[in-house]
Amino acid sequence: MEQHGIGHKLVTRMLEELDGVYMIGMMCDEGRQPYYDKFGMIKSWPILSIKLRLPN
Repeated sequence: MEQHGIGHKLVTRMLEELDGVYMIGMMCDEGRQPYYDKFGMIKSWPILSIKLRLPN
């Protein structure tokens, strides 16, 4: 079973709380980008991680 740390729990909770928000932007060090990729975020300069939610 895969263990998830506090960072994973915080990002998951943030995405749950912001469900329905069209766009979530956050900044991180460029070297941390791969961590946020697994949450479906994409790099969009100058914001390094962004999650777009398309309307249903």
